[in-house]
Amino acid sequence: MNNRKTIADPIEVSGIHFLIHPGFRVLPDEQLRSSPRKFQKQARKNEQRFGNLLVQYAQKARTLRVDEIMFIFSHVGYTDFQNDVAAGLMYTKTICAIRKLLGTRAITIHDQFFQMFEDSDQEADLGKSPVIIEAKRIAELNGFSISPNVPSEAYGEMLETCVCDGAESLNIAFHLTTETLIRTRLTDLIHATEEEIRATVTTIRSRDEHDSVIFDCEKSS
Repeated sequence: MNNRKTIADPIEVSGIHFLIHPGFRVLPDEQLRSSPRKFQKQARKNEQRFGNLLVQYAQKARTLRVDEIMFIFSHVGYTDFQNDVAAGLMYTKTICAIRKLLGTRAITIHDQFFQMFEDSDQEADLGKSPVIIEAKRIAELNGFSISPNVPSEAYGEMLETCVCDGAESLNIAFHLTTETLIRTRLTDLIHATEEEIRATVTTIRSRDEHDSVIFDCEKSS
């Protein structure tokens, strides 16, 4: 039985979440994939430090309201991802758990070529990104309507690069009218102090304005 809404009867979402590159800090250099045993051994070692972050992604998914959706942008290609599933790597368990929990409200995009990042702040250019086009297509296919006024959040790995740059690109590409809130504690800075987080955000701001995002520590200032 197909429980999806038809495009003629869309669900207006009340919030969107961008989970960017979950597991990036866990996985070793891609060159190690030619030696699966070494690759998996290093990944499991890294899970000891960043496994709790993966757990928190799943916990965050449980807080979503029934009309909120989550876009999961994996930096791992589909074939490698399936190999990692077979190996039982923790990041794949997290993604699969979120997809099982949210159903069609979890939209997974494999972006191993980092195509969500365009060297432009122009909406027209960002709209041409195949990754963003695919994300929008799946959301529409699943029966969701995304208003420009919808609030958004972003988290994942790495905060200084992929998360803030990805959140900026996605905010612009989805024509959102309000800044995307970045949850710094749901990033690779999970072990950082408040002072370290604020220093990192200051560094990011000094490097680039990122007008379309706001960090949670800035809202609490």
